[in-house]
Amino acid sequence: AFSCPEFGGDEMSHSVEVEYAILALLCACGVPTVFLDLKQALLRDPSPSIIAVKEYDMAFSSYLLSDSLNPTIIYSRPSTQTCRVNRDMLQWIWESPFADDRDGLNAIAGHTPRDQFIKNYRDGQVLSFATRRESARSPLNFTVLNSRREYASGDGWIAFDSDDRDIGDLISMSFWSMEDTRHGVTEDTLFEVFYANNCSNESLPSGCLSSEAIDVINGYRRVPKWVEDEETPEQLASSRLVSVSYAEGCCEKSKERNRHSAYDNGIDEVRMYNWSTLDADWRERNSAILSLPRGAGYWMWKPFVILDTLLDESLPWFSSVVLYLDAGNHYIANPRGVVGRALLHTDVAAPLLKCCLESDWAKRDAIRLLAPAEPPAIVDRPQNAAYFLIFRKTPVAVDFVRRWLRACEDYRVVTDHDNVEGYPNYPTFTRHVHDQTAFSILFKLSGFTPFDLDEAHRVMNLSRSLTKCQMLPITFLKRACAPPFFFLLYTTSSAEDSSPKVSLASPAEGPQTLAQIRSLPDEDLATETVNATTAASSAPSLNPSQVYHGLQIRRLSVDSLASLP
Repeated sequence: AFSCPEFGGDEMSHSVEVEYAILALLCACGVPTVFLDLKQALLRDPSPSIIAVKEYDMAFSSYLLSDSLNPTIIYSRPSTQTCRVNRDMLQWIWESPFADDRDGLNAIAGHTPRDQFIKNYRDGQVLSFATRRESARSPLNFTVLNSRREYASGDGWIAFDSDDRDIGDLISMSFWSMEDTRHGVTEDTLFEVFYANNCSNESLPSGCLSSEAIDVINGYRRVPKWVEDEETPEQLASSRLVSVSYAEGCCEKSKERNRHSAYDNGIDEVRMYNWSTLDADWRERNSAILSLPRGAGYWMWKPFVILDTLLDESLPWFSSVVLYLDAGNHYIANPRGVVGRALLHTDVAAPLLKCCLESDWAKRDAIRLLAPAEPPAIVDRPQNAAYFLIFRKTPVAVDFVRRWLRACEDYRVVTDHDNVEGYPNYPTFTRHVHDQTAFSILFKLSGFTPFDLDEAHRVMNLSRSLTKCQMLPITFLKRACAPPFFFLLYTTSSAEDSSPKVSLASPAEGPQTLAQIRSLPDEDLATETVNATTAASSAPSLNPSQVYHGLQIRRLSVDSLASLP
């Protein structure tokens, strides 16, 4: 077993190069190895769990909040494929010194996390800069260590029914990305906490862990479910379902469709809120935000109406489930099956988006205030959607919604106001999504389990999903909007220039020319338009006063193509 010292700045990539150079050398010499990142605190002897995976070529740690491989612990058994992976990683790091080695490792090992865009090795080459190699087609026989309960990363761990009340079943704890400068927790203090006491005990850990170390470890214990029981999805699906939503003014008609669709699809009760049903004292305390027109107060009422429903004494604890569905959307099938599967290991569930990294859809103040260490499992992975949510009535769910509401009451988190905490937005920042940003970050920090977006869309219709797609840059549309949606972007360079410049955007796998579209069978698709001012107010990259004056993005049916220039 070995570890490499880490450096700052440009020397960081050299440290990673040395790591894979040593792994490649030892593999070529036929030596089984275990690499431990220097920021790994060993709490127990890892030998039994490593021996259990010795028949695999390689084993990696992972994350609580992400399916990505985590290169902070790597077990390697000498084999042709193991040596190939280490050599390929060494070359990839040399070619891409500023890239994240996790992305390269996922691509080269042939791992497909559900929470990232890389879907096959060739996509991985584009997104991780991994060089194409024919040998990459040969599968690597690898496994992932238990990162929920044994090999914890800096985004947390879970313990149920453990004999050790201090550290549960943990074998190691990575303290990479655990810094919190607001509370004086820095890399130096973490090294001091975990390495100050030199353990000579053969049993290693908890006996010589300082109280400070135990406090840090417990600070990252996550409780996504009040009781880890043996309930089946069928039992959970039989819960009392209460659907809630909120509408005021323009959404009143949509609200009625939402209500009727809920009753038509097996939901026991529907509660519709509006401005008059909100608590008067709460409205007064938060009038500065609630008076803002966007989202009737940046959607901060959403956690309020959910919490109000959860706290209703007429709804029994543990056997009641509160569903939230945006008023503009409606149910198209009975959601009980989705509820049963989604709540199996979590008391709060939400769809995982197939797009929209947290750093792309969250302004920096929101990230820094809610997750100061900005761990990659949060900022470098997709957001969770907040238009269809599932809450089991438990103390865990109630506590979470209270924290979400507090976050939405902070203008720095929920509004589009400029950042004031001294950090710029990420370079890829597209737009801030307010209540959803706060929900998604806190959801991840709580260790809750998301469910597949396709599962959500099998039981509800996202009536306004097209509008959200229309507000995004054209390159994003190609991967975000599936066939048979086609988009035309009309632009004029200035208000005086009335001659349009026309460009076509379609999914990457779909038709790329008008001729190809015309040859398709007729599709019964609606036509919608978003004007430049509306689009620009939601997507700062679209500026109607400059290049994008006169912007129209339209979803077209094949029949409408005959009228195109």
